[in-house]
Amino acid sequence: MGVVLSLDGEVAEVMFPEGEEWINVIDLVPARLSPTDELFEHCSASFAEDNEGSEDRPPAGSDDGDSVKWDNASEFGLFQQANFLRHVLRFDPLAGLTNARIEPKPHQVSIVRTIIRKRQARMILADEVGLGKTIEAGLVLKELRARGLVERALVICPASLQMQWQSELLTKFNEPFEIINGPTARYLGQGGNNPFSQRDLVICSLPLASKDNRAEQIIEAGWDFVVFDEAHRVRRWLPSPGRSKTTKAYELAELLEPHTPALLMLTATP
Repeated sequence: MGVVLSLDGEVAEVMFPEGEEWINVIDLVPARLSPTDELFEHCSASFAEDNEGSEDRPPAGSDDGDSVKWDNASEFGLFQQANFLRHVLRFDPLAGLTNARIEPKPHQVSIVRTIIRKRQARMILADEVGLGKTIEAGLVLKELRARGLVERALVICPASLQMQWQSELLTKFNEPFEIINGPTARYLGQGGNNPFSQRDLVICSLPLASKDNRAEQIIEAGWDFVVFDEAHRVRRWLPSPGRSKTTKAYELAELLEPHTPALLMLTATP
């Protein structure tokens, strides 16, 4: 790996560490290369060390003489960036962030790190309104999918927020969720099929998910990742001493919990 210091016409000035190991910045040796020189894996190059003399280095990991050549500095720049990203992704603890189409805020990255470190990604996100709970949930989803831990995901939200969730997940995270409403569920359920088993990425309204027959289908479908938006509706309370009541949303969450590895509850209401 080298660091491009400048691009001047057909010449790129790159700084490389000496030898095969990483060393301090003060020990780096400048080198001037032509964009048609051959670099990195399966490449060879002529290096000017300390601006005196040169050294030919053979292709790394290649004995057949194949090489990579660039016609201009722009092509070399693209190759260098791709190579840099390949190495960065190898060591980046959060592989999914680089695939999102947003620049996450520090507190959002911190939340993702906290959740990912847990053996099971389960948490209540109770940030104030406007701090980006939808973005945080999307980042967690993206990270889990990048790690191969999530294939099937379900978002349960108020009916008025279904299209907003769909748009956010598609435009910012490139995740094509499909909304399953009453008509869609009836269409996908033809022939006795479970409509929620027909799609891997699903958004469903809380009223629909709370219906007894749909709740059973949701549980039977099985999910790797579930998000409950407006999670203050998932509640249990005591109307009188010795008596408790639960909402339909609470009952659904209680049934999903044992079978769902990753579960997020989003609410801005204490």
